[in-house]
Amino acid sequence: MFKPIKRKGLVPAKNAEKIGVADKESEKFFELNEAYINVWLLCDGKKSEDEIAKEFCNLLIKNSAKSKKINSNKILLEAKEILKRLRKFNLIE
Repeated sequence: MFKPIKRKGLVPAKNAEKIGVADKESEKFFELNEAYINVWLLCDGKKSEDEIAKEFCNLLIKNSAKSKKINSNKILLEAKEILKRLRKFNLIE
């Protein structure tokens, strides 16, 4: 079972008004929206993709006043898509 982990050398960062992650060595900045940064932060190498997706969904529900309107299945699928894209751009291993 694949357990994503943040790529070594990357740290959360802010560049002017933009949020994302930065490579400490090259100082390259990768802009990420809030959903992407939250999923990236959950990639600790201990949780599976399914566990990360569920935790992300729970985080959204917990932080939303309109939690009854959140489509959990849609959020789970979106979290898995975010993981795919983070892997594609080499931000997780």
